[in-house]
Amino acid sequence: MKLIKWLFTIALVTLGVLYTALFTQFGNNILIPIVEQQAMKSTQIKDIKIVNFALSFTNFHTNILLDKQTISLKADFDIAKQIVNSSFIVNIKDLSRFNYITKQKLKGSFFTKGELKGTFDKLKLKGLAKVAKGNIDYKLDINKNNIHNIIVDIKSLDISTLLYMVNQPKYTSGKLNSKISISTLKKLKGVIKTTILDVTLDKKNIENYLNSPAKSSYKNILNTLLKTNQTLEKYIHKELTQEIFKTITIDTTLDNKIINNTLFMKSKHSTIKSKKLYTNLEKNYLDAIIDLNFYGYNLGLKLKGDINKPKIKFNISKLLNNKIKQKVKNKLNSFLKNKIKNKDLNNLINNLF
Repeated sequence: MKLIKWLFTIALVTLGVLYTALFTQFGNNILIPIVEQQAMKSTQIKDIKIVNFALSFTNFHTNILLDKQTISLKADFDIAKQIVNSSFIVNIKDLSRFNYITKQKLKGSFFTKGELKGTFDKLKLKGLAKVAKGNIDYKLDINKNNIHNIIVDIKSLDISTLLYMVNQPKYTSGKLNSKISISTLKKLKGVIKTTILDVTLDKKNIENYLNSPAKSSYKNILNTLLKTNQTLEKYIHKELTQEIFKTITIDTTLDNKIINNTLFMKSKHSTIKSKKLYTNLEKNYLDAIIDLNFYGYNLGLKLKGDINKPKIKFNISKLLNNKIKQKVKNKLNSFLKNKIKNKDLNNLINNLF
């Protein structure tokens, strides 16, 4: 009997200590420094301060400073029914404060707020983010270890600001809009529809990038194209960088490690389009057909093989035909300029070409 009383007493004391530690301000003040130290150790963030922390049997709220950047968390919950209704606000005014733990140098600000609701094993996340002068609406479902039903709506992100935020030169400018729908992250299946408006390219920064020691698949392909075809080199370096593409649309289908894209770019003097941009990430394989039309000249382009070093073929038959037609037309116009007075006959000759 004494043993039972002793065990009962120990249990009450233990519960009392736990209650004091978890659900009273006195206990919270003892726990906060311990939590801060463990958080800094696990996240490698140098300065974590829990400004306030309050926990009860049914709710909690806290404000946390990560290198003086604010995170606020609130939650109501029912442990017996395993239900939670929480909200969060993340306000990072200076992303560069986290450069020491990121591989990419960051600049600028990031803000997001949202809600996380549901049962412990079936949660729904919904939120809004503000970044690069635009807005991002997002929502997703979390079922145990699976994230699925991901819907993201990106509105009017400023591309030059995005480049600045990731410490890159201003290669291009424009407004990015995208609707992303991914059914599951396990095998990455989904659809992405992207529209970019009023796009301009910066000639100097693009040339510096192509001449830099930095390595990328895109850079390798572009440099190979420029070395292979002088007409394309002149177009990209001189004509293309002077264009304003009013609309660029990219439709993407994701199927595990298979990516299929279609592309359409339109400016005053140029059209770039592709109905086939196939990429196999598992095999590192690319198969693409691109049609270029600039100032009335057509050039077909095929890329096939290893993503880093694909085989490149040009279909220049249309380009040559256009050049031949233009030369013949110029010769006829020059020869017949003073000999044909009939406007209808002159128009007829022009229309032949």
